[in-house]
Amino acid sequence: MTVDLAVLYPPFRTKALALQARCAALGCEYRLTSGVRTFAEQDTLYAIGRTTGTKGAFVTKARGGQSYHNYGVAVDFVRITNSSADWSRAAYSALGAEAKALGLEWGGNWQFIDVPHVQLPVCLGDLQAAYKTGGIQAVWAWLDSHA
Repeated sequence: MTVDLAVLYPPFRTKALALQARCAALGCEYRLTSGVRTFAEQDTLYAIGRTTGTKGAFVTKARGGQSYHNYGVAVDFVRITNSSADWSRAAYSALGAEAKALGLEWGGNWQFIDVPHVQLPVCLGDLQAAYKTGGIQAVWAWLDSHA
């Protein structure tokens, strides 16, 4: 899967790429698997384990508008080990440590563990409120004014 980096909030994109590079310097290869999602794409993921797929096998707790992916400030990675995807929690320790060093929030520290996920540490309510005033451009303007 190709992630369109151009639609990520530019300062976050810079940090996400720096995170990937820092991990590579440690010998840990991570590839981006997910970036921006529309509200509809997020709702489709939310349905998995609830109304589609295996009951109880949830992909996300976030509906459309409730995910940082919807605002261009979150990405997901996969660890590549021996040319294969490694989704085990242990494979993400470098990602979590380096994300923290860059001032990013890592989903491996949450109660609902999401080790591939990294995002800007900002209040979701602020993103949602800004979005209501003018879409993604308003969100990014709000982020710029609160940097």
